[in-house]
Amino acid sequence: NPYKKGSKYISVVWYPPTNLNDHAKDKTIVDGCHLDLIDPDDGRTYLTGFNLESAIVNAGEPVKCLFLNGAESNPGSAISANDIARAISKCNDSLQCVSLTECKLNAALTDALSSCSNLRGMIVENCQIWGRGSDRPTDALLSDVLRSCPDLRWCYVKSSLFGTECWNALAAEDVCP
Repeated sequence: NPYKKGSKYISVVWYPPTNLNDHAKDKTIVDGCHLDLIDPDDGRTYLTGFNLESAIVNAGEPVKCLFLNGAESNPGSAISANDIARAISKCNDSLQCVSLTECKLNAALTDALSSCSNLRGMIVENCQIWGRGSDRPTDALLSDVLRSCPDLRWCYVKSSLFGTECWNALAAEDVCP
């Protein structure tokens, strides 16, 4: 019985040759969940559309990775889907990896992702769908992201947006090879 008291287990852990601390000064990475963006007194975020855009524009090097985790769920968050779309448009030629977790999604944001010609990896998880009519993201718009990013190698999408059109896009030979 593996749950028997007194049993011994062997744990095996692989440590990669690098870790996030090795990338602390890497100006090509913008991390919206960085501790410098969190108020230590109440946990509220300092992340705003203006601050995000400023971080990208003033990075000193083209931004390759953008991590926005909890941009919607963090108390005090004042960042919209349009803010994120504008920020992505500032680095769409260099962006290779994007992670959007608990963010707001609208059609402008899916369009911005479609413009990332060098995107290699994408995470869209637990995001809120925003917009009405043509401003609302759809399965078809998300499938456009998959089709328009020829270097896309992996994607993790946990959203009701991922439907038949996205599956059909992934079935195409030249999509996410």
